Amino acid sequence: NDNFLVEDECTIHNVSFSEIKKAVTTIFKIFDQNRDEEISTEDFPNKESFDLNKNRIVTLNEVIQKASDGRVSNIIFLPRPFQTLINKLDSIRDSKISIKEFERFTNELFNVLDDDNDCHISLDEVIEVVGGNKAAMKTILKPYTSVIEEFLKNLIKKADLNNDDKIDLYEIIDFKDFKFLTDSLESFKRLGYPKLNRSSRSRWANILEIKDDVSLWLTVADRLLQRKEFNNQTRCL
Repeated sequence: NDNFLVEDECTIHNVSFSEIKKAVTTIFKIFDQNRDEEISTEDFPNKESFDLNKNRIVTLNEVIQKASDGRVSNIIFLPRPFQTLINKLDSIRDSKISIKEFERFTNELFNVLDDDNDCHISLDEVIEVVGGNKAAMKTILKPYTSVIEEFLKNLIKKADLNNDDKIDLYEIIDFKDFKFLTDSLESFKRLGYPKLNRSSRSRWANILEIKDDVSLWLTVADRLLQRKEFNNQTRCL
């Protein structure tokens, strides 16, 4: 918990609470573009394009309507997992996500996934929580986890401006090697997207023991968000 990322920490098979907490802080700072310690529609690039009624105030419903090309006009028409996620992130219902709300949601999600209460999350625990065939799931996920870990290791080597074999938030923000990022994105693309291919969706549905392909990912999300552990305080400090 030293606010640095080193090569030995570049694994997603067993992630500690402290590592998650560092990542959450970094992600929040990235999304909080106007640095007001809240994530809202005010942080959107080209937010004017979402202001459908031209009153200079962008609401979440306007964002939903714009993103869905007018097919969904209000949050109440979204699938339940999306509504639950928004309500959990914005617990005081002010259409903004504060750092406290963001951290609380992350802590609660960690509680759900940390099945053995050791303040670390393993791939086995994630599969246990969402349900399904562990062996088959790990086989399918292996190429993805390997590429992510390789990306993190290469990022440290390229973004380490002071050559101390570790990177901090400022080195990540100042990183300008766009060719590396583009090449890495292409590597991810070459793996394919199982959720976009019907035959692959069927394979995932079998692994997760869900019969309806269409509701596959919504079912996984719903399983997580409805767990009673979401109401518990974090056990890890």
